[in-house]
Amino acid sequence: AALAAGTDACLAPVLDPGEAVEHPHNAARATFVEVAGKVQPAPAPRFDRTPAATPTPPANPGEHTEA
Repeated sequence: AALAAGTDACLAPVLDPGEAVEHPHNAARATFVEVAGKVQPAPAPRFDRTPAATPTPPANPGEHTEA
């Protein structure tokens, strides 16, 4: 911040992944979701009339194969 003092440059801190998940702006917008115990970005884009379904974990090998 001191480097840009006296300029009109827009600066913001670079957050690590954990900080990004916990940031108040991202939390308020539900930017991240938890699926099968793992945090991941929420589906995008988001529409008011057609909300995206919550992602599900990938299928296990052979799970959708008919015997």
